Amino acid sequence: MSARINTHRLHKSLAIVFGAVLLMWLISGIAILLPPPGIKALQPAAQSAIDYSALRISPADVVTQAQETLGVKADVQDMALTQIGGRVYYEIRFTGSESTLIDARSGELFNITAEVASEIAEIQVQDLPVVMVSRVDRHSLAYPWGQLPVYRVSFGDARGTQAYVSIRNGAVRYVDRTTLLRTALASLHDLSLLSLAFGIEKVKKELLLLLSLGSIAVVASGYYLAIAVGRTNKLRISSGTSGTEPR
Repeated sequence: MSARINTHRLHKSLAIVFGAVLLMWLISGIAILLPPPGIKALQPAAQSAIDYSALRISPADVVTQAQETLGVKADVQDMALTQIGGRVYYEIRFTGSESTLIDARSGELFNITAEVASEIAEIQVQDLPVVMVSRVDRHSLAYPWGQLPVYRVSFGDARGTQAYVSIRNGAVRYVDRTTLLRTALASLHDLSLLSLAFGIEKVKKELLLLLSLGSIAVVASGYYLAIAVGRTNKLRISSGTSGTEPR
């Protein structure tokens, strides 16, 4: 009797704690599956056509020069032309690496400054004033994943829109307050939020294991109680008594 009562108390206490954990896990899972909010409402600005007369280097020469400059021997997986700030660039991506911008006129690697990052960010949005540009060198709660280093371009709109522009290749990712909230919820799914907030990456796996073991304990104690109560009820029925035990 006492063993069942103690098991019931343990089951109840664990169920409250790990039920909250399960609820958090389900909500964060839904946050991951939802489509990106907010940014889709931004209207892309009109982009000028690429000036092909500005090309001074052939694609083959660009690939050879990029391989020598970057010190890579991998094959080209993708190549395209893009225009930034009135200049044309080759965007090259080698197998197993991120894309790189090469000046189509000089053949030099594209160096992205704060001013250039601001221009790149403004290409994709209309009528949003830039209020601040800052460099980001590590992940944080505001920028939990993505390329590093980047420039953060903050716009002065009601949604708090920000653009993160890669210093390496000019890749842009736009976020706003709604996106940041959804990212924070999604980070709870694998506890990566704790790593960013408190720097406990080393114990994240151990914590996940502990939560898993606790959940197993809740299920196991629940099955134990269900089986024990079922046996007691059978005994009462066979002995001609009825009712349930007080809790």
